Amino acid sequence: MDTTRQSSGSQQKIPYRNWINLAILCFINIISYSDRLVLSVLISEIKEDFDIDNDLVGLLHSSFFILFVIGVPVYGYLGDRYNRKYLLSFSIFLWNITNLGSSFLTTYWPFLCLRTVFGLGHAGFTALAPVILGDLFRGGERTKILTIFYLGIPAGLGLGYIVGKHVEVICGSWRWSLRVTPIASVLYMIVWLVAMKEPRRGEIEGKAFSAALLIDDIQYLSKNVSFILSTVSFACVAFTAEACSWWGPHLFNIGVPLLSEDVDLVLIDSIFGGIAILSGVIGVVLGFIFSTKLKAKCPKIDPIICATGLFIGMPILIGASFLIPHNLTICFILLFIGLITMNLNWALMVDIVLCVVLPTKRSLAMGLQLFVGHGFGSLLSPYLVGLFSDYLATLELSSTQQWNDFRALQYAFFGATAIAFVGSCLLMACACFIVRDIKKVDTARDKHGNTDEELP
Repeated sequence: MDTTRQSSGSQQKIPYRNWINLAILCFINIISYSDRLVLSVLISEIKEDFDIDNDLVGLLHSSFFILFVIGVPVYGYLGDRYNRKYLLSFSIFLWNITNLGSSFLTTYWPFLCLRTVFGLGHAGFTALAPVILGDLFRGGERTKILTIFYLGIPAGLGLGYIVGKHVEVICGSWRWSLRVTPIASVLYMIVWLVAMKEPRRGEIEGKAFSAALLIDDIQYLSKNVSFILSTVSFACVAFTAEACSWWGPHLFNIGVPLLSEDVDLVLIDSIFGGIAILSGVIGVVLGFIFSTKLKAKCPKIDPIICATGLFIGMPILIGASFLIPHNLTICFILLFIGLITMNLNWALMVDIVLCVVLPTKRSLAMGLQLFVGHGFGSLLSPYLVGLFSDYLATLELSSTQQWNDFRALQYAFFGATAIAFVGSCLLMACACFIVRDIKKVDTARDKHGNTDEELP
């Protein structure tokens, strides 16, 4: 983020191998998010198959984050000290073998257990991939690369929404949606093992650093105000985002028939997925453009962009939910605009961490941010929204069962979106400290070189 500082590393040409690694990681990232949320368009089929209510459907997704939040700081600690290529490859293999295995289970609780282990596999990739990219690319180029990488979030979500429903229709069982991607993922993992050369931490920036003791790293991060604020705000964003991505398709699937019984739900899921992809790509790219254009005049612009996107996107998404059973055209337009604003933040929030934390502490920092964000956000929101919607359904909010189910889930969804407002406020607070913390990192990097002393 500091455009004035030049180092010897900034003059190096990026090896072609780094671009190959970027392409592989981007593809795997798309599959990662597709696998994670493919079941969200199949909630009605899963409820019928396992004979469960919304609370256990929410728990099914929340269970993904139990071992995920435990695994990310562990992977982060290991990633600062050991070969990240092998750690990441193991995580890819683990999530794909459990994903495939879960598709053959016919009872709820064993299926839930494998989905929990499935989350442990994702933890390694989520914690290590952006940090590896941070050591393969430098400065402003790194922001662009992270933007490309995080296009995998909306692309993967949209692909999961589209493929999940179509595979279920073609194959006659929702379980086949879990069997599509494992082979491709493992093949790309093998290519990754061959192509990847482990980069030295911080070398691309002109300095190679050595790792410190774990207690020193934790003390350093606990004093980093920008890291603390961005981490807590990420928990708020994760709470809202996970509720929207898991329950959003189901809200459409139960709301659209209220408008017309003749609507093709497979088509609706495809449109929903297409909007998720297009709006996500536009949102992530716009976030990058706003950041690069405005950063020279306003160095603290990144958290401001993230905060503004959340603040604008919340009421738009709430308005879209009201229109589902009334006017799909306007609903989809609002959904498209709301998702664009909500997607401004993905690459920028990661870049904030990479800019305010020293290279040898980045894997641990990412791990801890993911632990807090997904532990207090993603882990809780799918289950709590499902549990709250079941409670609201007992209050008889409408005279018919269909409308009652829709209103119950819709009102529970409103509570999840409100949490994003807290995240927006915390990001604005982060903007007050980020320039100071970036300067601390630059000073330490230039002053200490190959040492890793605590910042003053």
